[in-house]
Amino acid sequence: MKIRKPKDKTATLYWFKIKELEKEVRKEKKEREKAENELENLKWTKQTYAKMIFKSNTKQVKSPKRGQKKGHIGVSRKKPDEELIENEIDVVLKKCPHCETSLSGCKRRYERVIEDIMVQPRRVIKKYWIHQYKCHHCGENISAKSADIIGQSPFGKKIFSTVLFYKYRMKSPISKIEEALREIHGLTISQGGIQNLLYQAATQFGEKYEELKSLIQAGKIVHADETG
Repeated sequence: MKIRKPKDKTATLYWFKIKELEKEVRKEKKEREKAENELENLKWTKQTYAKMIFKSNTKQVKSPKRGQKKGHIGVSRKKPDEELIENEIDVVLKKCPHCETSLSGCKRRYERVIEDIMVQPRRVIKKYWIHQYKCHHCGENISAKSADIIGQSPFGKKIFSTVLFYKYRMKSPISKIEEALREIHGLTISQGGIQNLLYQAATQFGEKYEELKSLIQAGKIVHADETG
């Protein structure tokens, strides 16, 4: 019902307020209708893409049966050599897990050999006192050298070989090498520091650097204690 404009001033003021409220209501109604239309469009788009990706007439493929196939010869993992076993642990029971009765006198004992890894190796920090001498024959000042020290780098040869392994054997980007050193080895080296380490390796190894890269890529890397 349309409200006519009154002649009284007070009523006229209220009349304008009512008009403003009606305008706001119409505006909100339009916005709500627009939002509902957009929601319907989104639902339609979602259903359309779902039908494109997950076809309803796709044939159900039966999952293969678990276990070995008929006629397959089983191959078990070779047990590590006895001399490689570092520790032996007795796993014992003092009470029955079912009725809490005390147990005594082991009926029999059987072995389980378990292989595991060190998730986060311990970081090793060493201090080297470099002894310097003066040759009485030629007068030259000479310093002693250690195979564990590579150039002026603050990092040892094991870190060098690990970074080279990640870079050229695992083909890892510098960002992933930084993450692996931090999460696996507990060592924080910036990406710039890793780049500098690779540069120092190329400088120190000289002509042997490309040969070393080829050996690493081919999987013929020797133990880190021998890379010096």
